[in-house]
Amino acid sequence: EIRECGVGFAVRNSLLGMVEPGQQGTERLLSLRLHTSTGPVNLISVYAPTLGATRDTKDEFYDQLDTIIRSIPKEEYLILLGDFNARVGADHGFWPSCLGKFGVGEMNENGQRLLEQCSYHDLSITNSFF
Repeated sequence: EIRECGVGFAVRNSLLGMVEPGQQGTERLLSLRLHTSTGPVNLISVYAPTLGATRDTKDEFYDQLDTIIRSIPKEEYLILLGDFNARVGADHGFWPSCLGKFGVGEMNENGQRLLEQCSYHDLSITNSFF
């Protein structure tokens, strides 16, 4: 069977006791919940469809991502990481809550989708802030 994508986590052995069993995921998304002294930390590993993927494939991916994010209580920590195959551009003025002043290039369709998702869920694209 040919596989086109996949995601996962490598966790230090000393942290395995903090991992909650029962991850949710797909071939493009995987969530992991850690119980820490400061509260639960939720990680979502992402491999988004490329710019050339069909609209249906992208819609399905972002619907699945939205479902996973909504399942996480707002008071818990959430970190998304991975490959979003997106260019978010540099329009900090239009996206001030989720895009910092150090974005680069021109936004593409995948970047638009990512920024919309971040804006809706109160997330920031951290590498654009420094």
